[in-house]
Parts: sequence; C-alpha cells; structure tokens
Amino acid sequence: MEKKVITSIFAACLTLILSSLFINVHITGGFLGVQKGSILDLSNISFRYILTNFNDSTSFISSAEFDFPEYGGNKTFYLSIPKNATVQNISMNLNGKLTTIYNSLVKSSNVAPLGISIGNIFHGDENEIVTGTSGYDGNVSVLYGNNGTLVKEYYISTHQIYSTDVGNVTSDLGEEIVVGSGDDKVYLLNSTGNEIWNYLTGGSIISVKIGNILGGEDSEIVACSSTIIYVINRSRNLEWNSSVKETINEIVIGNLTEDEGNEIVAGCAGGKIYILNSAGIIVRNITVGNSSINTIDVGDITSDPGNEIVIGTGDNKVYILNSTGGEIKNYSTGGSVNSLRIGEIANDYAGNEIVIGCDNKELYILNSTGHLIGSFVAGATIKSIAIGNLTTDEGSEVVAGAIDGKIYVFNFDYFPTNLSIDVGNDSTRDWKSSKTKLR
Repeated sequence: MEKKVITSIFAACLTLILSSLFINVHITGGFLGVQKGSILDLSNISFRYILTNFNDSTSFISSAEFDFPEYGGNKTFYLSIPKNATVQNISMNLNGKLTTIYNSLVKSSNVAPLGISIGNIFHGDENEIVTGTSGYDGNVSVLYGNNGTLVKEYYISTHQIYSTDVGNVTSDLGEEIVVGSGDDKVYLLNSTGNEIWNYLTGGSIISVKIGNILGGEDSEIVACSSTIIYVINRSRNLEWNSSVKETINEIVIGNLTEDEGNEIVAGCAGGKIYILNSAGIIVRNITVGNSSINTIDVGDITSDPGNEIVIGTGDNKVYILNSTGGEIKNYSTGGSVNSLRIGEIANDYAGNEIVIGCDNKELYILNSTGHLIGSFVAGATIKSIAIGNLTTDEGSEVVAGAIDGKIYVFNFDYFPTNLSIDVGNDSTRDWKSSKTKLR
C-alpha cells in the first residue's frame, strides 16, 4: 500500500468544520482493499475501492475536521490505495458543520439561562446579551455580545427570573431592560441596572415583551401571569389587563390583522392560541392539537402577504400557521420544543428562518418553507433562544441558553463560499465550490 495525496488546498476565508463520510475510489492496476464488485477479472483489473478513513500523516481518522482560519488556509489529507494502482475517478462527501463562535458559562451547571434577549443597553457600537436564570439567585446577567464576557449582574429578587426583553421605553439615553420575575413583579431597569419601577401582578411573570401596542409614539410593556395579560405604560400605569381561559406560556407582539396597532399573541396550554387587539379584546382564538404550546413567535416567513405565527409544542412539533391560524407546514423535532425565534440568519435563503431549541439538546434551523437547513447538539437541554446582531461579522447571531449554564452563540452566515480541492497536489483545482455556502 502507498499513500496518495488526495485532497489539498482547502481555500476559504471563514470558519468551517469539514468532515468526510466516505471515499469511493475507482481503481485499476491493483487488487488490495475492500473490493466492491461481483467478479474480479485479472486480465482487466478494475474495481471500486471503498475507504472509510482519511489519513492525516499521523493516524487514520474517519471524520477529518478542519477549522478554516479567518484569512484562508490549506489542509492536506491522504488516502491509502493499492501500490501502482491507477485512480480512474474518486468521490467523497464534504459537509459543513454548524459550530459555535463561542460558548460562555453564565451560571453553574443545571441552572439554565432563561428569557434571553439582545439589545443595545450601553448605547455603544455593539449589542449585549441579557438573560435571567432558572435558579433562585434572582439575578439578571448582561454579557458582551461579541465574546460572551459578563459585564454586569443585577440582583432583582430571591425568585427565578423567567423572562427579559430590551427596548426603548423611556426617553433616557440607552435602552431599558424589562424583567419578569417569580415574585409576581414586572421590573423596569435602566442601562446602569438601577430599578426605574416595578409593578405587582397576581402571579409569577412568565413572559415579558416591549412593543408598541397602543399606536402612539411610546412603547408599552406586555407581561403575562398565569391566565392574565397586562399592558403597562412607561409611567408604570396599567393601560388594561385581559384574561384567557388557559395558562399562558409565552406572549409575543406582532401585526396579524388590518386593525390599527399591533396585536398580542399568547401561546397557551391545551394547544390554544389567543390573539388580542390593542384594546385587549380577543379577536381570534385558535386550537392546534391538544399539547401545550410552550413557545410562540410572529414574523414574515413566507412570500404570502402578512405575517405568520410559529409555535413549538410539548409533543415535539413546530407548526407554521398563517395569520388566521391555518396550518402551512409542520416539522417534527426530537424533543419537546422549549423556545423558538424567527429572524434573518442565513441571507442566501429567501425569507426569514426559524431557530428552535429542544429538550433533546438539539438546536434546529428551518428555512421559510419549513425544511431543515442546519442543526447543532448542545451540551444540555436548550431552554431559551434569541436572535440579534452581536458581532461585526456578516448577518445576525443566534444565542441558545442551555441547562448546563452556558450560552451557545452561532453565526449561520459564517461559512466560506470559495472552497476548492486539489487532488494529487499538482496545483490544479479539481473541484471548486459555487457561491453557495458549504454548510
């Protein structure tokens, strides 16, 4: 047997992990190896020879991974083939592998970052990551978006922090943080972490959002406690509250009707979705199966007019619905869906994408047609997802919080388009990728 240089010059300018699943070589002039043919004709020796390993000159490896340096680079791998054999053709599988830009330990193991949000709190050039916790330390953590370093930690109460959001509520410089706590209160913090005010409700605040509900110049805060939705203005005054029949797991603000102002959409137990108008009146209720709707988001996904509703359920399903609740597509995951968000994270696909975090530790990315275009397995169950611009790299980033206490940060546009392969190390590019990103 002898070593032949099969692949070299992997040229790229951004990070990519490359793996090979199998190598299929058509050889003449040799007869060693794993023959894939029914009869070996010694007068015309030609057969397929299947290899399952690369060789990197030090050891055989079944999956050769190469993390491209930022400004391009080459990598050589070897294949062992029968001595004096002539290679007639070769095929191999190359796959881009979704990996993190970084991961950062926010809390100790078994304490999940909850209610992750992204915003410009310190009015600088880059955004920050804000997260609560499933532990009872009552802290809100703020991290630098470009590297995950902890900037500040704000103590709120002795209870869990279920949800956060970042937005411009007051006229002060910088954005504010709204916090939903297990002590039945909604907190509004300024950019230095000082409490502006808090509002006492009738139960634990599972979900909070900042958005324009009433149609004026100011944004309001929307919060949910059990079966009650509250709309609170910047001055801490209650604009209205409204009740639904089922327990609410998450609320979102979006435009789903032709009425003035945005709507509030609530995902509830028992497969129920409630849509409330700017006055707090239920304008539509929708039933999707009978499993709990754990998470919900609204955004423009398809090419059809208007926004869509996306829900994640306790029975391992993601549903894409039109604005009236009609099902467009559903996708089965490998675990209960805990969090999902809609956003533009892959600019070579039409429309927005859907990012999903599940009990089985897996993060899924669906395109606008509901088809899987990427996945990643975290170190533990994923409890929270957020999308926003965190780095100077192209496109928005995805943040996933898991119960190992970590946040995992991804950039789905962080893949090269100029990959090439030189077989035989003769400086001739035998294959070159198109403009499509190799994921």
